[in-house]
Amino acid sequence: MSLTKVSYSMIKGAPINVLDFGAVGDGVTNDTAAIQAAVSLGGTIYFPDGTYEITHIDVPSNTQIIGESWNTIIHQIAGTNPRPGSVDGMFVMNLANNQTPIKNVAFRNIQFRMNTPVGAYTPADEQSHIILGGHTENIIIDNCFFYGWRGDAVFVGSQMSGVGVPANYVAQNTSITNCRFDGINNTCRQGITGGSVEGLYINDNYFLNTTNALMPGAIDIEPELQFAYARNITITNNIFVGIGPSGSRRRAVIIDLGNLNVSSVERRGNVTVSDNYMNTSNGVRVIGAKPTKNVNFISNWIYGTDDTMTLTNINGLAIVNNYFENCATILIGYSGAYEEVRNGSIYGNTFETCGVSAAALQVNTLINGSIFDNQFNDCGGGADLTAIRFAGGGTQYGVSVHDNVFTSPNGITITALISAGTQDAQSLYHDNICLDGIAQANNWQGGYYLNDAGLISKTTVSFASNANTILFYVPPLRKLVLTKAIVIAGADAGATTTISIGQSTSTTDFIPVSTLSNLDAADDVVILQPIPSTTPLKGKAYPAGSIISCTVGTASGGATNIVQLYGTFI
Repeated sequence: MSLTKVSYSMIKGAPINVLDFGAVGDGVTNDTAAIQAAVSLGGTIYFPDGTYEITHIDVPSNTQIIGESWNTIIHQIAGTNPRPGSVDGMFVMNLANNQTPIKNVAFRNIQFRMNTPVGAYTPADEQSHIILGGHTENIIIDNCFFYGWRGDAVFVGSQMSGVGVPANYVAQNTSITNCRFDGINNTCRQGITGGSVEGLYINDNYFLNTTNALMPGAIDIEPELQFAYARNITITNNIFVGIGPSGSRRRAVIIDLGNLNVSSVERRGNVTVSDNYMNTSNGVRVIGAKPTKNVNFISNWIYGTDDTMTLTNINGLAIVNNYFENCATILIGYSGAYEEVRNGSIYGNTFETCGVSAAALQVNTLINGSIFDNQFNDCGGGADLTAIRFAGGGTQYGVSVHDNVFTSPNGITITALISAGTQDAQSLYHDNICLDGIAQANNWQGGYYLNDAGLISKTTVSFASNANTILFYVPPLRKLVLTKAIVIAGADAGATTTISIGQSTSTTDFIPVSTLSNLDAADDVVILQPIPSTTPLKGKAYPAGSIISCTVGTASGGATNIVQLYGTFI
């Protein structure tokens, strides 16, 4: 009895083996026609290990392209280019962006290769992609290896200027997971580009040596038409190494929504970048359209960036539990119209030797925000040598900087915070700890703070007129025990100037009326504290909400004196 070999392709519903359609997979034969014939049937298209030479393949809905392993290599034939006049790719879904989307397509367990350019990048290469998707739904790319490409390894939602894509066409629900992107020599474009996207999940991938010096970065979400989408984007647990050529590092992630229509709020937002590792690349840039809501940057480790993070035009920003090491400045908001950040929280982060030529954290315009529970170690560069700088001449509204720790074991940081702009009355600096001789905030109004010497406030007090000046607000849920006050004269205080300190209702209950006749020159100092006797010194604990003030009576001195208040919280 003779046995007849039965192809899996002859069994209804079984995977379609491209070898049964005439593909050879020998790395020499042009297998384009055979593979296109198999793929056009839809279903599961199976590629045994081998090297398949192709030009381009059009993929219909309900198709799975599955390799045996990464030894299944699909290679674009040398010298082949996109179809004339088109953005094109090796595998294309909805090239013409028809009204009916291409749906339910998966690519798994395949190595894709192009002929990587040698030498400088040329714009002629930039629209030759590996996987290109236009108007699509439910695309999965999993466990694939993209090795060398000219345009992008993956380009989805191809709504870009000049392509002529209708405004309502979008790539919906695209998942790119467990893949490796190796651009070999940084002469390619992006690893992943998103045009108009809704539901884009980029998780557990490795990006290496991608992106030339003229392109944005490894992942670029950049719709260029006004009514495109950029919504529900998650970029999680990826590794980025060597993004951009040496000397011209590019960003790991850039999300530029500046071209979107500002009135179409529902088309953008809900962006999370979390648990990624970024090394020898630059960090993240998110430029919103007014306003882009809910941008979260959580638990990333960023090392050695030249341009770490720029975040503008955002309403609802969280920068939480990240580790920044040897990084340049993190920039929050610009000072121009519609470039601010609203409702932003920056907490639980560690900044280790950050800020090469400026502060580790620079804030231009922040409205209703808080910076708290962060650790700044040896941060600051340039002239300021400061950890946090409020810059750009903007005004901060409702900003709280509290419970941060500033250290400088190597003497790099001089000042914890410098403000070149202004703060409203609701903006406070309080409960921060400065060690290693770091100075507290300069000209930050209404604030209070702690350091290793027990300094809690520093206030300018005039001795030129009789007045009451607020020194400190005791914060909620705390009690304060005052220990001393130090008065530093800006000039001769005069023979009759007196001062007393205590609660605003009784400004003599800590320091009684004291004459400052011995402050007869600039920089003369007196230390004011209750004098103990044989009876234990009686003090007072000031409850939350207490207002500590000083009163100047029979004033006869100058207007630029400093009163420093010291104490401890219980």
